Amino acid sequence: MAVIGIVIGFLGVLVSISSSNFGIGEIIALVGGLTWAGGTVFFSRKIPDSDVIKLNAFMSLISIPILIPFTPVDFYFKVSPFSFLMLISLAILAQVVGYTIWFNMVKEMGSVVASSSSLLVPVTSYFMTFIILRDLPTSLEIVGSAITLFGVYLSLSKGKDTF
Repeated sequence: MAVIGIVIGFLGVLVSISSSNFGIGEIIALVGGLTWAGGTVFFSRKIPDSDVIKLNAFMSLISIPILIPFTPVDFYFKVSPFSFLMLISLAILAQVVGYTIWFNMVKEMGSVVASSSSLLVPVTSYFMTFIILRDLPTSLEIVGSAITLFGVYLSLSKGKDTF
């Protein structure tokens, strides 16, 4: 049932993003989500007893040479002490805290159930955009979010997966 819930949740995300112009950014996001899902399943199958902190450090080191060529430093980044403070804060929150929580979720809950929780990101984005910016979601974003929430509910209602 968890796999069916994820498929339903993913369809909800597709409905949500179909309300805007579907371009290269959306394609990159979908491919990124699919590769993330594949990596999660690989992690849960091949290295379930590994040290989460060491795995987190390894993931960070591997990502550096991949991301550096795509980082336009001179266009988006103004070198200052504040900028470096923000970069360090982002690294701690996204890399250290985020990956540690993620890998522990995969270990404890299983890959399918943990992955279904990541489908809540677009739903939360629409909600927070409304709260902070008072920007109402479109009807397709609302319908897609409802479908996604239903899919996540199906996935999480069974507990640890055996996928």
